[in-house]
Amino acid sequence: MPETKIGFFPDVGASYFLPRLDGEVETLVGREVFEHGLATHYITSRSVPTLLAHLAALENPSFSQINRTIEELHIERQPNEASGKLTGTVREALDVAFRHNTVEEIIQNLEASTEASDTRVRPTSLKVALLAQRRGRHMSLSEAMQMEIGIATAYCTFIATTPQSDASQDFHTGITAALIDKIQGRPGWSPDNVTDVSPEIVDRFFSEHSPYRSLAPKLSVDNFPGRNFDFMTYSLPSESELLDSIRSTCAKGPVTIPGLLRTLDDACKRKFGTREKILDIVHRKCDVTTINGTATATWKGESSRC
Repeated sequence: MPETKIGFFPDVGASYFLPRLDGEVETLVGREVFEHGLATHYITSRSVPTLLAHLAALENPSFSQINRTIEELHIERQPNEASGKLTGTVREALDVAFRHNTVEEIIQNLEASTEASDTRVRPTSLKVALLAQRRGRHMSLSEAMQMEIGIATAYCTFIATTPQSDASQDFHTGITAALIDKIQGRPGWSPDNVTDVSPEIVDRFFSEHSPYRSLAPKLSVDNFPGRNFDFMTYSLPSESELLDSIRSTCAKGPVTIPGLLRTLDDACKRKFGTREKILDIVHRKCDVTTINGTATATWKGESSRC
């Protein structure tokens, strides 16, 4: 995430919504934002004026009416359109690497699979960001936001009376390097290596007893309109929702992909884009072969991460 490049962490609710994406995907653009579950709909930019006109013509519309209006302008991925960059083997590699709960293991796995390393790695920032993601997975949105305001406060608090005047100097270092000095190389992170970022350092950003978090305000969302409505009702089904149906169908033995799609036809009809998502899952979780000219899928077994 770009925030770590300046020694900070992914905030504004990122600790809530990023852990809820399919697999371990986190950096998305364009249609991918819709395909991986961050957006409820996708339309091309040239369709926006038409959409605005259609929405303006609605009188006191319900959420369902708005959903149908946007769906009418959805365009499936075209044959000449590049496939998403975070699918297939790339997605598999990311899921394997980021299943770990330590930055050290993730970096080791990525370096082994890509034969490359990121010389700009931000040690403290990455450890804080990873723990926020792991904790946020089990929090409500308001709880995650409260955690994030505590982390942000710790990054920005200076306490002259403590042995360590700030939780980390890296945010100041990163901002100075990127926006003021505009250096191209690696800023002087402290600590400079992930193995030197101790649990005590990370704890400064999360512990309820941390003096660096003591000035964090208490957030309240009690008066937020519509906060009890799940707007992702209108998004693509998650991978976990589709996996059970795909697994049960393929586990019975080899099944043709057209036959699999017919079995899941109801899900495909409910939301544009579901068919493409099913096919991506099948090509990652199944062995796909051609039998008598027809693509056929066989479930790989529980060794495939779900």
